[in-house]
Amino acid sequence: MDNYEKMQEAARCRFLEYDCDALCRRVGVTAGGSSVCTRFLGQPVEISRRTGEITVGGAKASFSQALTLYDWLCDGQKDAKPAFRFCKISSLPGVYVSGSGLGISGDSVASLIEGNREGFLEQCRQMNGWEVTGADLAVVIWPLPDLPMMLKFYGADEEFPATLALLWDENTLRF
Repeated sequence: MDNYEKMQEAARCRFLEYDCDALCRRVGVTAGGSSVCTRFLGQPVEISRRTGEITVGGAKASFSQALTLYDWLCDGQKDAKPAFRFCKISSLPGVYVSGSGLGISGDSVASLIEGNREGFLEQCRQMNGWEVTGADLAVVIWPLPDLPMMLKFYGADEEFPATLALLWDENTLRF
């Protein structure tokens, strides 16, 4: 078992120590008889109340998916509420990021959006997203049911490639 598997197993076991109904009330999701059902990045999530195993979109959760969901459920602050003020990850309180922050440009997601803006908007709508002003195309999405983030797309021009800026709700770390 590698270190990632050990961390995921420890998080799974820790999840099982919590009162699942209380966790669900805190984040506003419904716990069914045998599982917790929610959404993550627009995909259905099922977490077994008995084993703590997670599926995302019908497949076993990856390390990143599982740890994000366990952290969100188990470690979020009770009074976590979105501020609806968005900033670069480097501007979140207590975060240090080397460089200018997180943005995606060039031959990546941004260039894919450039070629299919309507498809991008449809994907955002699947995450309960809606358009806002502030870029060539800007949307607020809900990666988790109670946590918004903003995506700002700037199309390519003769000087710069297409760019996608990822902006986080300033209260993200409370979640």
